[in-house]
Amino acid sequence: MHFTMAHTSLAVEDLERSRAFYEKTLGLRFKGKKDLPHLTLIYMVDEEEADYELELTLRKGHEGGYTLEDNPVHLAFYVDDYAASLQLHQELGCVKRIVESAGIYFISDPDGYEIEIMGKG
Repeated sequence: MHFTMAHTSLAVEDLERSRAFYEKTLGLRFKGKKDLPHLTLIYMVDEEEADYELELTLRKGHEGGYTLEDNPVHLAFYVDDYAASLQLHQELGCVKRIVESAGIYFISDPDGYEIEIMGKG
């Protein structure tokens, strides 16, 4: 039996705000949208791994924020130019922390989800 990753789903407060964030900060592109009775889904993909999707989920009728404390879930992206990526994310004000000893840093999306950025290799 062989399994491959399909998507990561994140609950968000504002679909368009989150879509714009992932397009601008990570170069993801819109793949599709599903509007179901109880939620709306937007699918985002990168150019190389179009079979793997980020699913942004808006629960209809949801009020208030989502609790992210003690939630270890995060996304991770490789980048081919670590220095340029870090500079862009610092300019956009979304860098949460830098772990120099590991060669990684984390950004935070509009809903507080953490995204790990790693240099390739």
